[in-house]
Amino acid sequence: MLSMKFRRNTGILLLCLGIIACNNKQKHEVIPTFHIKPNLKEIPCSASKILSNIKVVHLETTSNCLIGPFSALIFVDNKHIIFRSEKRIIVFDNQGNYLNKIDAVGKGPGEYNTIVNAYFDPVEEYIYIVDYNDIKIYNIDGNFIKSLTLSFSSSGIYRKSHGEMVIIYKQLYNKENRDMLSLLDSSFNIYHTFKSKNPDVCKDVQQNLFFAGTPYEINGRLFYVEPFVETIYEIIDTILVPHWSIKMGDIGFKTKDGINTSNYQKASDKIPPISLHETEKYFFIDYMYNYAKYMSLYDKKGNKFIFHQKYTKEDFPNETVPVFGLNNDIIKNTPLFWPQYTNGNIIASVINLASLSDNQLKEFNCNVEDNPILFIGILK
Repeated sequence: MLSMKFRRNTGILLLCLGIIACNNKQKHEVIPTFHIKPNLKEIPCSASKILSNIKVVHLETTSNCLIGPFSALIFVDNKHIIFRSEKRIIVFDNQGNYLNKIDAVGKGPGEYNTIVNAYFDPVEEYIYIVDYNDIKIYNIDGNFIKSLTLSFSSSGIYRKSHGEMVIIYKQLYNKENRDMLSLLDSSFNIYHTFKSKNPDVCKDVQQNLFFAGTPYEINGRLFYVEPFVETIYEIIDTILVPHWSIKMGDIGFKTKDGINTSNYQKASDKIPPISLHETEKYFFIDYMYNYAKYMSLYDKKGNKFIFHQKYTKEDFPNETVPVFGLNNDIIKNTPLFWPQYTNGNIIASVINLASLSDNQLKEFNCNVEDNPILFIGILK
């Protein structure tokens, strides 16, 4: 009897020790980190090191589908290329042929005041247009489906691959602990809301989030990052879990400094919000610092930068529009390659034709007034 009781108590003790060890391991688990280093020695890199192929896509140019200024590429896959401007959405096929557009500025049913933001839902093939007061939903053919009216102002919406949606709130800076993100089911019902402070999880990680960020997905995992915040989060069910940490030291703005945008417009010795594109293997990073532009490519598996370059005004003639990035050694006589959009293993560089030389315009058989050219790369 004593022997059996001893064995039972010993088992309980070992189980408790195991639980404590697991908790300590979780408590002290180190978040992967990379440091922003403007003074890093320049590291050259060519596109062929990370890309297996680059496809050139000329977007059709007619009066029906002029993209114009202040536009942004919002989606690329093997079927569609979708752009937005301030007033309309333009849809092309993957060869650059114009398909249709959404051009519905107005105050009537199915119309919007302006396009604050826009997102494509590849599951239902819906296009979500974020207006000032609601979200308008259209199908890929440009037909109006419905309006999604919320009890708060949204700055964006993103659909996860398994059907649920994430709504990003417009932030009210006078509220100390604000609603930041809401999770919606497929019927657009809110079932969880993240606050800007989450003391119950990740206590030692900066979480006073306030700038509206953009969710993105990699291999079915959903992530979220905001300007001036050093942590990228993964959204797992109803929990924010630190994914990667970005350290800038004394040259980065702190969250409290970022509330006043004039702070980072005046301080050249601080890094304003960085542009960050993450893929399964890499971080593509660019930012301004001390009146120069910096671009870096970070290899996550190798835990190192494999490209780093500094660009100043002296690097480019006065008559040209600068293009930055990797040397495109896959296609000759092309501008440098750098993604403005990522989706899985697809990364897309959008080239304004005003940045091409006369020889390049002739090489690609285009005019400076044409719609942009896309260089769509496939990651190895």
